[in-house]
Amino acid sequence: MLKFIRTFHSRASSKNSLLILCSRTVVLVYFAFRRRTIKIFMHQLSVVIPLLFFPNVSVKADFDGAWTAYENGKYNIAVREFLRCAERGNDKCQLYLGDIYRYGHGTVV
Repeated sequence: MLKFIRTFHSRASSKNSLLILCSRTVVLVYFAFRRRTIKIFMHQLSVVIPLLFFPNVSVKADFDGAWTAYENGKYNIAVREFLRCAERGNDKCQLYLGDIYRYGHGTVV
């Protein structure tokens, strides 16, 4: 488009040069707006992508529920909650689940 305007501008007379200048300004404003829109889109994308790959909010809630059950001595509930949380990759849940198995909490001797 800019190449067309430059070619047309070189062939235009002095009467048309104001019109060409205005149309060229419109084109430049359009590209500046488009660049700004892309910049805003990239900023929004940089906020959304980490949220897609790091959904730790629910894992934190699972850990808190499991820890409360563990402290209250409800080991069957704690094992279920720690196991669900550990399968999602939470290292604290894996550690406390290992402790429950190691010390035999919630098992009948």
